[in-house]
Amino acid sequence: ALSDSVAAADAHFSGTEGRRAVVLLTDGHDEGSERRLQASIEAAQRADIALYPVAVDLSMNYFREHWILKRMAEATGGQFWTINMRGDPSHIYEEIAEDLRAQYRITYEPLVQGGSGEWRTIEVRLKGHDAKHLRVRARPGYFSR
Repeated sequence: ALSDSVAAADAHFSGTEGRRAVVLLTDGHDEGSERRLQASIEAAQRADIALYPVAVDLSMNYFREHWILKRMAEATGGQFWTINMRGDPSHIYEEIAEDLRAQYRITYEPLVQGGSGEWRTIEVRLKGHDAKHLRVRARPGYFSR
C-alpha cells in the first residue's frame, strides 16, 4: 500500500519541527492503497515532506513504477534512486543525508496573502555566469494557508 504509506507519513510527522524526509525502500508496486497517487503526493506536499524513493530490483521494463517513484520525488523535492537486490544501499543513504545537509530553505512573501489551501506554483531559477553549471532541485509549488 505505497500511496497509503506516503499519506500516513503526514500523521507521523505531525507536530515535528525541522526538515522532514521519508526514504521509501520499495519495488514500486502499489497494491491495496485506498488513496490515489496524487492524493498521497499532496499529503506529503502539505506536510512539507521530501520523498526519497529507492527502487529495489526494478528493471526498466516497469515504466509505470519508475514514473510513479520519480513523480513522488520530483513533486516533493526529493530524489529517486535504484538499486539491485544484492546492492548495498548504504551509499544511497549517505547521499540522501548529504543532500539533506546541503539544502537551503528559501522563503518569500506572496503578493496575494492568505489563501484557501489552493496550490501555488513556484519556479526557482539561477542567475549569473555559473548558473549553467549549477543545478536546482525544488518543489514545484506549495499549498497556501
